[in-house]
Amino acid sequence: MEDFLRKKTNFDDIIEEEILKVQNEINNRPREIFGYLSALEMYEKLNAENPWNSTGIDKVLYGKQKRNWESNKNRNLFFKKIGKLK
Repeated sequence: MEDFLRKKTNFDDIIEEEILKVQNEINNRPREIFGYLSALEMYEKLNAENPWNSTGIDKVLYGKQKRNWESNKNRNLFFKKIGKLK
């Protein structure tokens, strides 16, 4: 953002069209990491190779996993004993 706006710029004073213009310029800037493609070009390339399919509302995107945490029983008993000594 500093390439387009000065430091300590108050974003309340900037109109939305100007912010969108800066956003568009940043997203269309060629990037070395993408082989000098812009972020938008890279997104379109990846989407063409493996098209994004929207999921239905009822499809579960992730499931809750049970974690096997190490027991704190011994540590808790130790601190309970210390508390009784005071």
